Amino acid sequence: MDCTNTNSIYDEEAKTVKEIALKHLVKNGMFANDANAVLKAYQDRTPEMDGRWDDFADSDPFQLIVCLKIGINSVALEYIEENIPNAWFKPIFEK
Repeated sequence: MDCTNTNSIYDEEAKTVKEIALKHLVKNGMFANDANAVLKAYQDRTPEMDGRWDDFADSDPFQLIVCLKIGINSVALEYIEENIPNAWFKPIFEK
């Protein structure tokens, strides 16, 4: 990824941090109900983000969005292993 072009890190259709997180999960193969469960679990683990989920993501540094995606991937993998261990998209979250 070209770090000078931060536009690619933000999803033009997703405006808030929460929307970006959900869209990331769904784009990587999860159904919406699973993505919502993963997001809820991630939110429970990141109290420092309380009050920030509905903020516009483009007002945050792109590093925050990258960290969000890395963190949510680990929670997604735990969720997949526990609930849908044979999911075709599991390898995507193992990276």
